[in-house]
Amino acid sequence: MKCCPYCFNDDAISYYVEGLSNGTRGTCDFCGSSNALLYEITPYCELANTFERLFTVIAPSESVAPDRMISGCGPLPEVFASTWKIFNFNSSLVLRFLCEMFGSEEWFKRLQDAEVVISPGKGERPLDEYSIFGSMDWSNFSSQIKHKSRFFTKLAHVDVFEDLLGAARSTWKKGHPLFRARIWTKKKDPVEEDFHEPPESKASDGRMRSAGIPCIYTADTPETAAAEVRAGMHDIVAIATILPLHDFEYADLSVLDDISPLANVDCSRLVANRKHLRSIVTELTRPVRTSDSTLDYVPFQYLSELIQQFGNEAIGYPSVMHREGKNIACFAHFNGMFELHSIKKYRVDELAYGLHEF
Repeated sequence: MKCCPYCFNDDAISYYVEGLSNGTRGTCDFCGSSNALLYEITPYCELANTFERLFTVIAPSESVAPDRMISGCGPLPEVFASTWKIFNFNSSLVLRFLCEMFGSEEWFKRLQDAEVVISPGKGERPLDEYSIFGSMDWSNFSSQIKHKSRFFTKLAHVDVFEDLLGAARSTWKKGHPLFRARIWTKKKDPVEEDFHEPPESKASDGRMRSAGIPCIYTADTPETAAAEVRAGMHDIVAIATILPLHDFEYADLSVLDDISPLANVDCSRLVANRKHLRSIVTELTRPVRTSDSTLDYVPFQYLSELIQQFGNEAIGYPSVMHREGKNIACFAHFNGMFELHSIKKYRVDELAYGLHEF
């Protein structure tokens, strides 16, 4: 049987299947897409070798202690599909898909005949050993570092966080613009120095940096930059377009809860931490009000310094002020990382409000 890139809602897998296809087009046996690039599934195909690692966290329910399970038991195709969320077809076709690859394997037959569960390492070690927070969760960790131990609280398993973060690394290309904004009330025109990082003596607490540690907060569009400085109606906003002097690596926290199982990441660590990663992204996307305490920044300030230690030059995270926008917080000094392209002034002529009853 033949599959196609449209069979999957995971971009990494779709691109992979597209690359494996030999250019043959036709109707897909699984999702029914027409004129699609086709790839034939066989027991020893390259895609089977890739998919086999996804079974390293699936075990018969009777073989795993309850405190080492992540999800309740169920039939193999349903558990596989709901865990990895990579298919664009129903669980009955998932079984056919998997059988084409592994139907003759004894280990697969045992899973197919049993009720299965998700368990990192198939239950050989306690769940805490795979978790970035150990026995805590994001809420416990956040409370601990804000209110109990500021300088000695740390992740239980830094190596696990580094492994998972590696799957969320991205590259911002040299010359690809970023933007910084200032609400402009001065009579003189803005100059480049107005968009440099603040001096250490004036660097205030921010989401990704503690007071006294400068950071260059940038945005991916002029609109995002203006929204982030909370420009109001009829405000004049000065926006600098700045260009990176070199490619730089950044950790894109906005995709932490959407890491592909085909990324270069340990599957046991991934399933054990999905709840934690979702909590981090949820907290990142929570709007920060001017009345909020700077204590709320502390957990991310810790993570930011840790991420820098991993060799990243910046952190990407979703803008809460401009939907679909992204912020890039850069650790280096302006003069070593950017050059100024232009500065323009704008008047805010329109604002849109969305209301949510709670």
